[in-house]
Amino acid sequence: MSLSTSTPAHCETVRLIQPDDSSTVVSTSQKKSYGTNKPKQKISVHNANSVSLSWHNINVIHAQTGRKILENVNGIAEPGQLVALMGGSGAGKTTLMNTLLARNLKGLEVEGEVLVNGVELGSKITNVAGYVQQDELFVGTLTVQEHLEAQADLRLADLTKKQKRARIDELVNQLGLERCRNSRIGVPGITKGISGGEARRLSFASALLNHPPILFCDEPTTGLDSAMAESVVNVMEDLARRGYTVICTIHQPSSGLYMKFDQVIFLAAGRLAYFGSPSESVDFFTQCGYPCPRHYNPADLIIEKLAIEPYNENESRQRISSICNTFADAETTLLFMIKVEKCRATDVDQIYWDEYDPKMASFGGQLRTLLKRNLLDNWRNSSLTRAKLIQKTFMGLFVGLLYFQTPTDTKVGVSNVNGALFYVVSELIYNTFFGVTSILPFEFPLLVREYHDGLYYVASYFFARALSYAPLFTLDGLVMMVLTYVMAGLIPTWTAFFWGMAASILIEQCSAAAGIMISTIAPSYSVAVAVAGPILGLLSLTGGLYANVGSLPFFISWLQNFSWFKYGFEALVINEWSNVQDESYSGCIYRGKQNNSTGSCVQTDDILDGYSFKAENFYSDMIIMLLFIVAFYLIGLLGLWIRVKRARMTWSTLSWFVLITAFSSISATPEDPTLTFEALYKYGKNEYTSGNWNDCVGFMRRAIEDFNYYRDETLWCRQKCAMVVESTDDKLDLARMYNTAQMALCLLRCREDKFTERRPPLQNYQIYDEFMNRKPYHYMQLCYYKLNDLENAVKAAYTYLVAHPEDEEALDNVKFYMEQSAYRDEMLVDTLQKPYEKFYMLGVEAYTNGQWQQCVSNFKQGVQAYLKDVRDCRSLCEDELDWSSLTGDNPEMSVVVTSIHTSVVRCQHKCPEKLSIVNGQRFKNFLALFFEHLHVCEFNLNQGTSASQSAATALLLDPSNILMRRNKLFYLKQYQKPDLFEPLPEVVQFYVRNQLEGRYLDFVDSRFKFERGMLTPENVMDRKAFDVNVDIEDTFDYSRLETPLLNDSECNALEKAAHIPAVVAYAPALATELLDRISTNYGQSPSLKMMGCAKEPIESGCRRRAFVVGLEKDRCGALLSDTFDGCAIVFCLDD
Repeated sequence: MSLSTSTPAHCETVRLIQPDDSSTVVSTSQKKSYGTNKPKQKISVHNANSVSLSWHNINVIHAQTGRKILENVNGIAEPGQLVALMGGSGAGKTTLMNTLLARNLKGLEVEGEVLVNGVELGSKITNVAGYVQQDELFVGTLTVQEHLEAQADLRLADLTKKQKRARIDELVNQLGLERCRNSRIGVPGITKGISGGEARRLSFASALLNHPPILFCDEPTTGLDSAMAESVVNVMEDLARRGYTVICTIHQPSSGLYMKFDQVIFLAAGRLAYFGSPSESVDFFTQCGYPCPRHYNPADLIIEKLAIEPYNENESRQRISSICNTFADAETTLLFMIKVEKCRATDVDQIYWDEYDPKMASFGGQLRTLLKRNLLDNWRNSSLTRAKLIQKTFMGLFVGLLYFQTPTDTKVGVSNVNGALFYVVSELIYNTFFGVTSILPFEFPLLVREYHDGLYYVASYFFARALSYAPLFTLDGLVMMVLTYVMAGLIPTWTAFFWGMAASILIEQCSAAAGIMISTIAPSYSVAVAVAGPILGLLSLTGGLYANVGSLPFFISWLQNFSWFKYGFEALVINEWSNVQDESYSGCIYRGKQNNSTGSCVQTDDILDGYSFKAENFYSDMIIMLLFIVAFYLIGLLGLWIRVKRARMTWSTLSWFVLITAFSSISATPEDPTLTFEALYKYGKNEYTSGNWNDCVGFMRRAIEDFNYYRDETLWCRQKCAMVVESTDDKLDLARMYNTAQMALCLLRCREDKFTERRPPLQNYQIYDEFMNRKPYHYMQLCYYKLNDLENAVKAAYTYLVAHPEDEEALDNVKFYMEQSAYRDEMLVDTLQKPYEKFYMLGVEAYTNGQWQQCVSNFKQGVQAYLKDVRDCRSLCEDELDWSSLTGDNPEMSVVVTSIHTSVVRCQHKCPEKLSIVNGQRFKNFLALFFEHLHVCEFNLNQGTSASQSAATALLLDPSNILMRRNKLFYLKQYQKPDLFEPLPEVVQFYVRNQLEGRYLDFVDSRFKFERGMLTPENVMDRKAFDVNVDIEDTFDYSRLETPLLNDSECNALEKAAHIPAVVAYAPALATELLDRISTNYGQSPSLKMMGCAKEPIESGCRRRAFVVGLEKDRCGALLSDTFDGCAIVFCLDD
């Protein structure tokens, strides 16, 4: 079928000098052909009302794996429309957005066309498109007005100041920013500023300054509450009504926001699943067999149906394929494709930009704007400006007082003056260097974004930042040097004073340049500081004060050539001593009263020779420092340019880390670490934030290794020291205190043996707790994924998920990885799986397969491993002190001791629950499950005695288990030996301990939580001793179970009722009677779940445990398994 088409209204602005025939035949099954020698085309895109965006047959393939990320995706966004791009994780939304913007496509092969008014612009699309990214990056010290003025100067270079001001006023009024116009933007979590919604609208204002006809928005409502999210969508809707073409990605909007969009695009597994209006999407998915229930959010339903379920992947992919095929074959899709094709321009060779030619600000204009912004930022950053001036003033006064009017007619006086000069050099270098390095790493994300937005050159930013430092790092150094010079009584000539000030300026500027150089190369402040410390230390040692530079060993001496400590110190020493000789005293230094009889004559040449300095080196020292400044700036500029171009660092952080370790400790081991797991973990999180994935993994792995070492050694010490005292009387207070003191001494000695002095004690228990809760794996999974290491990414994500099965983000991450084409089931591994988990799963597998001997072996080993892990967990609880667990008005020792002890007991009591997760699933009464399976395996091996003991053990741990009651009755009848039913001794010990802990905590929680003045005498003066007796006897009357639950006539009646299509709400009188009998006989109160018949085996549907009673004649009243067939009635014991 072919249709005759004409140029659509939204493409009328494409003006061809010599157009083709006005009528063209378009078929959905054929490609249009384009000639090569056709007239050139002119495009007009300056008017927002004139621009449409279309994309045709977009295919994106991962270059390394060959996996298709997007497959034959088509679409169109027209002027005046608000278009939402939606889909589940891994659907391809981000890839499509990047393809339309021609950004972040490294490693991808892209096929297809992206056209603006029918013209393919490629990377030049950014000239006609604004991009509002998800994360707001601003200079927090600026006000909204100042930010917009700086953006206008950079984006609107061809407009006058009056026109820029008018454009800013227009956007401020349009986007509702008038109220916060003169408010500082602020830094979230650091300094107070504008709200999240205002910050998001400010991002819109920045992107809209130069009238881009197309606006892309990445997750504009993420992180906002419902009211702010609605206000942001209203802003986008208003922009669309003004003629802009607005495209945004959005994650599960509310139903109200969903209906605000003009068009919605749903992607699924890289394919186009729907393109159309939100209201029609409901009809489409209803036709696909997925109607939207009343009062249900359509967006949630659609995304749910287009998501790949990790444990039902094949069915999910079939469902998605069916939906995508249905949309592709729909009649409306044919019209949609025709609409897309109409926006193609014909025979395009070249585009003329005479109507729209965005002009970038000149280098000078960029430098001026950025310098103004930086100077404002510096002035308002009190820690950088006023604090430094105060610090240098204080240090100048301190040094001046310490060396006040030092006499120089003795060797001691000369030595003191030289010491003052070197201290000034060190103070100028260290404080300036570290002050500079603290800024640039934090500005790097903003620099990358603004550079890729085309606002300025890297060189403009670099020199603006360097120039903004110059006044500050000149003034503060001069303040300190002047105070020191005058108060210490240095050489009182104007020439010497001038050169002394000049030398101090060069020293400080050299340090600032070096700091900028390091901070442009290092990926984070922590790394820059860690690297710079050892380097500056070495340069300081070769500076001349600590060792004569002429006597340094040859393998160290070369370092002095790179030490501006040395050049600066030499210049100041030469300036101080080279012109003070008095010829009447034969070269003796004299500034005060001279006493020839003392023999205190000090020769000037001797002073310089003492450091191997030469007076003629003064000017060369000054020139070398000046050259250092130039070299440092050039290296810094090159390093920053490479990093920004690649949007990542050029020298890996791990390389820096190796350098740090080499300088700080060559022989570092886990037992004697340079950095503990706390510091390594912080470094790892910094690299995660900076996007340095390889180093993130490196730091996290080292942190985990050190944490495991720390935990294991601490556990060993606690268990060793728990038995240090052989015999004491626990009933005596002094004996208990003596025991505690002995344990404390043992622990202190043990820790000294295990941990050297270089390992500090645990500084932050929160970090320790994060390791116990597997938090490092949450970061590592993304780092591995960014390194294209899917296997380790899956392992890390699943390892974290197992400990946090209710964490939706963790579940989404695992689902996403399972959707990847390279995913394999064997990747789904819990790297921290406990031995008892492995034994339990092997035991269940053997139980299912009837491998009884293997079943017994695995479950018995699992029980011992579980009890050991519980003991270990309880031992480690002594490091957990929750000081807020109890409160007291007075700091009485007994209150404090009770508080500490209670926090430990509370932690220990939670250990069995903490260790009840297997493969991500949490079990109630987990230890009892071992014995529920174990007794069956033992019975099948004719081990009746063991089976009886296992049944009794299971009932001790879970007395509510009705099925185990029936099993014990069976064993009682089978063996008729009540003494066989003694629970396993080690389990009895575990059970008693757990009961006593609960009893103690119940007492504390009920007695100590009171309001002021509400502690009654009854709560205090009962003087009851702690009951340490725990009843483990099974007093249940098993004779009640010998009466059948149902007789034949009752089963017959219930079986007939079961054939009636009834739900749980229908319960015949006999079913109610049966429920009463169960409650009476078993002492439990289950609830009726269902009654029916099934030809194939079905599940009971109970959340935890089912009580299934057979109704057919051959099994009347019999208890069936959770999965059953035939006729039965089901009661749930835990619902």
